Amino acid sequence: FPKSRNAAVLVALFVGRQGDLYVLLSQRAQHLRTFPGDTSLPGGKWDEGDRGAEDTAVR
Repeated sequence: FPKSRNAAVLVALFVGRQGDLYVLLSQRAQHLRTFPGDTSLPGGKWDEGDRGAEDTAVR
């Protein structure tokens, strides 16, 4: 297994007008080396400038 890395994701839930529940997802860019074009949750790998998991998750 590769060495572990610090990461964080955000699970944003929204209630629609009819009471339906929605989850915010993003699509990874096609040019990325890993998992290009895949659907993912917002967030990802911790960057040195991140002050904490919250910064990582909301970017």
